[in-house]
Amino acid sequence: MSKKLVKLPTVFTAQPGAVLIYLPSGADPVPVDVSTLEKMEAGLKWLFHYLDTNMGAYADLLYAPGEDGFQTEMAELRTAIAKAESKSVALALQSRLSEVETEHRKASQGGLQRKRDFYAKAKEGDVKAIAELLKARRNYEYEEWRILATIDPIASQPAVPEEAGAPPETRQESNENNNVAVAS
Repeated sequence: MSKKLVKLPTVFTAQPGAVLIYLPSGADPVPVDVSTLEKMEAGLKWLFHYLDTNMGAYADLLYAPGEDGFQTEMAELRTAIAKAESKSVALALQSRLSEVETEHRKASQGGLQRKRDFYAKAKEGDVKAIAELLKARRNYEYEEWRILATIDPIASQPAVPEEAGAPPETRQESNENNNVAVAS
């Protein structure tokens, strides 16, 4: 009985020689063979598990206040400002309210709830959710990665050594929050 493979976002297209390169901050790159769909799924699961378990990369998704938390804190601050007995207390509370409003705006713009939903599904082993979460956070510190194509020097070996050219040029493809080098 064969395992059903999941359709992943385009950036995760497996192809012969494809390698996922995890770029941990301050450490050597980690290459992961993702040249088949099965290896791609396994590689994505490995990277998610590594980031979650070893790096604590998703702590912000677990501990950042949710929408209710932001709304509650902002309402409490507004009430406290209105009841403040001195101008200095009101200014300090207003400063905190501005900080919370900024945090709320950033969380809303960054799709915090969407990432939390992906994270919950990823913890259950949902490969598509893992792929979406990794893609959404691929440029976060400690979560950087790229998928590169490699050259098969045996299959691309010319009959005459002088005919060997330069490696294929790469172009940058850009889509939503991704930059991927693709061999031409």
